[in-house]
Amino acid sequence: MATRLSISKESTRQAHQQKVNQVLDAITQDLPRSLSLDELADLAALSPFHLHRVFSRLTGESPGRLLIRTRLEKAAFLLRYSRTGLPAIARAVGYKSVDSLAKAFRKRFGCSPQAYLQSLGDNQIGVGPIVQPLDKRLNAMLKHSRMVRFPPGQVLYARGLGFANGHYNEVAAQLWPRLLAYAHQQQLLDKETQYLARFPHCTSITKPSQCHYEACIRLTRNRSIVCPAEFGVGYEPGGAFRVFTHDGPYDTLWESWRAIFQHWLPCGGYSLRPAASLEVYPGAAGFQNKWPVPVHLYLPVG
Repeated sequence: MATRLSISKESTRQAHQQKVNQVLDAITQDLPRSLSLDELADLAALSPFHLHRVFSRLTGESPGRLLIRTRLEKAAFLLRYSRTGLPAIARAVGYKSVDSLAKAFRKRFGCSPQAYLQSLGDNQIGVGPIVQPLDKRLNAMLKHSRMVRFPPGQVLYARGLGFANGHYNEVAAQLWPRLLAYAHQQQLLDKETQYLARFPHCTSITKPSQCHYEACIRLTRNRSIVCPAEFGVGYEPGGAFRVFTHDGPYDTLWESWRAIFQHWLPCGGYSLRPAASLEVYPGAAGFQNKWPVPVHLYLPVG
């Protein structure tokens, strides 16, 4: 009897985690839509009350609070690193007007979007001197970047939290072996498989403990997969990206990303989209080598 109850509880937990994954996917990938709590509950096939209870228990944050926080942090990110105007930013993160964005922004950050922009001072994009000169590798990386259109597609992912010591190495080292083992078991890997990581949050704005890292395997054909709760099957919307090739060790990936934001963006002439940045590992081949190189860094631009 106890074993039967234990199995039932585990089955319920896994079902709840999959519903939470669906809601998290909607929040992080569909910001331009003015999603309501009722719509999120419908997506999870739960009542709003039940969704609130399940989501809060599994994530430590209510769906409404996470939705608002994600929208406003993405707005702050676009203010900080993009030349996009406030009306376009409001639409991009799901607000119907600048006034509604400004009201929520002031409540979250304690100031208006305009005051936030002014407070950045020399950290504002395109303002002030560049603090650190670029070395030969970084100069070459920026010089040889290119525009691509990344096609949409289905992905199997493992999601983890934790940006520490300037990188995601610790959480990545935990997620990838489990994801690859499961994908191999399910015979999902072949020569066309693409391996990538997604970064929905900006580490200069979102608290490090709340920054998601998503290890992803792009599925070569759409499949109906019922997977354990620690994994999810989602959708990568793709779109326009500026691609930079990182040829250094993994420990210096943060230097390449910093060069992109501090050196390339101020003069690149592009506007950022409210989409996740990507790392794509073209030489992974199932990650037979611990650190496959090169790594392609995908910056979502308009």
